[in-house]
Amino acid sequence: MNDKTNIRNLIFGIIMGLIVVFNIFEWTNFIIKYSKQNPKVSKVKNLKNKTNKYNNNTTENNIEYEVKSGYKYKKSNGESSTFTLRNLGYAENLISNLVSYEDLRKEYCEIVNEIVKVDNGIMPGTTKSFEEVTYTQVDDAYREHLQKITQIRQVFDTIYGNDNALETGAGCYYKGTYWNNANSQYKAKQFYDSSIIKYLNNHGYGIKNNASSTPKRKEENSNNEVQTDEGKTIDNSEIENSDEDYTEYY
Repeated sequence: MNDKTNIRNLIFGIIMGLIVVFNIFEWTNFIIKYSKQNPKVSKVKNLKNKTNKYNNNTTENNIEYEVKSGYKYKKSNGESSTFTLRNLGYAENLISNLVSYEDLRKEYCEIVNEIVKVDNGIMPGTTKSFEEVTYTQVDDAYREHLQKITQIRQVFDTIYGNDNALETGAGCYYKGTYWNNANSQYKAKQFYDSSIIKYLNNHGYGIKNNASSTPKRKEENSNNEVQTDEGKTIDNSEIENSDEDYTEYY
């Protein structure tokens, strides 16, 4: 009796399985035929799905990032700049023998190597990509490095008479960046500090020297004039008022 019942159950299970398989086959066949007969409906559904996916990604990017001049940055949400214009003290440190000419040349090269990172989407002074920081942070870092470049140039140009003693001696040349030209277009002259020239003038520097590396101290007379090696006199006020245009270019 039990054997007959088991056989019946087995037969019933086989029949039900065949019915399920047959139905699946029929539905699959129907869907294929329907898609062929109604291709526009199928394409519209696929397009709608893709559009929704794109819109979701765009919304997410707009929340986290912002794009400026082709570069993507972390969104700032109203972040304020922390950069300040100031005398960085290179002249004072040099005159006080806290740094040497070679130290300044070395630092100049390091700064140049950092500031040009922006053209590769890296924030100067760091290894962070633009997507990890805000535009304001990158802009502040750029100005800080450009301020250093300008003021080290001022020291050398005042002492050596703007004869390229700095970049030629250091072997490093700063000629601007594509990033800056595409954004704020800062000029090095904007970070110029006239107190540097005045300080060096007061310590006997400011006239182009005949010596190649170690400038000689000049003697000032009571009329605020400097005696040169050739015996000529030049008014210090002319040097202080000569506003050398350190121009960004590319």
